[in-house]
Amino acid sequence: MGDVAGNNGKVKIYPNPTSNILYVEGVEAGSAIELMDVMGRKYAITQWLNGSIDVSNLVPGVYVVRVNGVVAGRVVKE
Repeated sequence: MGDVAGNNGKVKIYPNPTSNILYVEGVEAGSAIELMDVMGRKYAITQWLNGSIDVSNLVPGVYVVRVNGVVAGRVVKE
């Protein structure tokens, strides 16, 4: 997976599946977080500040989480 945000790829994404709030740990402050569907469409891009992303407005499906352009994992939105 490569070095994600300077932590040797040790990013924790939870809960998975999720319905409202997605937490991402192991990411340095100021990192760029992207959520994309399996077709590559970007749905959320945020500068990393507080450790959580509100995904309640996303349609149910599978999303890829990228940190600074590197895939950190996948999450299922219920």
